[in-house]
Amino acid sequence: MIAAHHPLLGVQEILRRAVRAGDPAAVADLLGGRGLPALGGDQDPADLVHRALSLPPYDPDLPRHLAPLVARLCIDLAGAPGDLSHPVEASEVREPASTYDSAVADPEPTSEGRPARSIAFDLFLLAGRLPRTPELFEGLVACHRSGIFSALPVDDPRPTAEQLRRSLIWQQTDDRLEPHWLDLLARQGGRPGPVPEDVEADLVDGWIGLLWIPPTQADRDAVRPESIDRIVEGLRTIHDAVENSVDAANLLRYALQELDEAYPRPQEFWAKELKPHLSGWPDLLVEAVTERWPLVQSDPVSSVVPYG
Repeated sequence: MIAAHHPLLGVQEILRRAVRAGDPAAVADLLGGRGLPALGGDQDPADLVHRALSLPPYDPDLPRHLAPLVARLCIDLAGAPGDLSHPVEASEVREPASTYDSAVADPEPTSEGRPARSIAFDLFLLAGRLPRTPELFEGLVACHRSGIFSALPVDDPRPTAEQLRRSLIWQQTDDRLEPHWLDLLARQGGRPGPVPEDVEADLVDGWIGLLWIPPTQADRDAVRPESIDRIVEGLRTIHDAVENSVDAANLLRYALQELDEAYPRPQEFWAKELKPHLSGWPDLLVEAVTERWPLVQSDPVSSVVPYG
């Protein structure tokens, strides 16, 4: 389709006007499906909004300028922030602020027959695709802490909660969620038998969340995006949670594969960083690490390939 006649250009113009006016309600309307063209298929409103951002005439600043409006919608939706370990009860959650009222209330079934849901899902989906900013992370954290999911007008809040978690992973600007990611890694709690699917999903998100915590200033100064102490703690937490499960070896292999893909380093790097920890690690974890990086159990490395 010729860009000049693309039906999503109207959506792009709505977004431009919303940014100029500082109008989060216009963004909420789009995420609720109002003002979107009927393109067919099974695309979420957030998908269409995100596509509109990339159409010519492309404005590379538009996604970044849209982020504060999305952050405002998250803050309005959160209502009453609480502590991560002690979510507020549904009765304590305030009604959404005026910019979000019409968007959250009474979701309608889609023409494709999908279950009705709050546009919170699309809000979080769009938030995860925008450039990472501190204010957007603050808005997502506020939703995470607020206990909003029991108050959403939907039958099953789990997809929305899962989308919020994934957006939090990509939008992290500091390490405040580290205890939360570690809690997710520990959910199996050493129980025997297979790891349930929901617990495995928590483990996956917890590990990726831990790996995507941005580096500290000390790590930046050393030109190292990874925190070895955090990685070591995460690996031990995963091991201790799943060691009695029949899935333990595979889950540890998965965790090390994700680590290797998140921070691709030569074997010499991991040998130098992980070797000092081997003596205190259980056999199963040592076996998984040395299977991935055999040099970890070799003689001390005399020459390490530097990062970069």
